[in-house]
Amino acid sequence: MGTGPEGDDRARVRATLKLVIYTLVGSLLMLAAVVATGVLAGRKAAGNITFVLSELRTGAISGGAQDWIFVGFAAAFLVKMPAFPAARLDARRLPARCRSRC
Repeated sequence: MGTGPEGDDRARVRATLKLVIYTLVGSLLMLAAVVATGVLAGRKAAGNITFVLSELRTGAISGGAQDWIFVGFAAAFLVKMPAFPAARLDARRLPARCRSRC
């Protein structure tokens, strides 16, 4: 198909798919941490799931659950930042015009 100085189309599709999966994993981690916070705090406070901050403040969550929720948020933010590189920078993957300047 269309190859150019930047690489072939299959590599672009693969890179795009990696980015989408990587972002989706980070988003799902954050969603799981938010839902866990609402469920656990709501169960202690009013007996039902809540995401109202004033009610979340009154519901006590156990220390172990707080640790796991923190790990979920931290992992989600590290993926979004991106602290975990999706692919290592390899000089062989760079275009020829960039190898001399970058």
